[in-house]
Amino acid sequence: MAEVESGAWEAPEGQDGPVEAALSNAHPDPLPTAPALSDEGIPDVQSPPRADGEVAPWQPDRVRASEVQEEESLAEAPAAELSFIRAARRKAFWRKTPVRVGLSLLAWVLLCGLLLQVAVSKRNVMAAQWPASRSHLEALCAPLQCRVEPYRQISAVVVDASTFQKIRGDQYQFSLTLKNRSQTAVETPAIELTLTDAQDQPVLRRVLTPKDLVAPAELSALGDWNFSASLQVSLGATRITGYRVLAFYP
Repeated sequence: MAEVESGAWEAPEGQDGPVEAALSNAHPDPLPTAPALSDEGIPDVQSPPRADGEVAPWQPDRVRASEVQEEESLAEAPAAELSFIRAARRKAFWRKTPVRVGLSLLAWVLLCGLLLQVAVSKRNVMAAQWPASRSHLEALCAPLQCRVEPYRQISAVVVDASTFQKIRGDQYQFSLTLKNRSQTAVETPAIELTLTDAQDQPVLRRVLTPKDLVAPAELSALGDWNFSASLQVSLGATRITGYRVLAFYP
């Protein structure tokens, strides 16, 4: 670069140099000043200019009115909307004396209904275990159109002894002994008698109800019952070599 003489930067007398001319032609923005306060203590700040070039006046009253309305809306909010107040009112409601009395009566009604339902569903076993309650259970079943029947428990009934032997011709003697192993009376079951041939195949099956056996409706607790009768069986040339006895509730 060519050296520039120092005199090239010096301006003639009475004229400003290039640097001073540039500085004098510049128009720096004035420093911002704090807005003046109005009589009500609100800064007197001018609004930004509108599209038409005019400046909208500052309206502090509208700002104050919106703040006051917001505070009033918060103050007028119902206290019931608060969760802890709702919980407190709910607890206070359930602690009232009429409410407690009503809940107690409702609990007693539900308990009585539950006991009645259990009594109706277990009426047979209750009558077997407590014979004195049979009359009350029958009175309870009268409007409900149910009956108190003997208690059924087939696991408590066993065939203690049985015989089946030929007397003459088609006449056979059948004997049976049933035993109740339970501590309560149970209903007398029906008896299935199956006759078998030499190959242990059934050739005749017959069901004898308690009415056919002339048996009591119930077997007493830890009691037994004996049956013996003559049966006529006609099988032609088929020979009976065995039999099976089964007690069941139809």
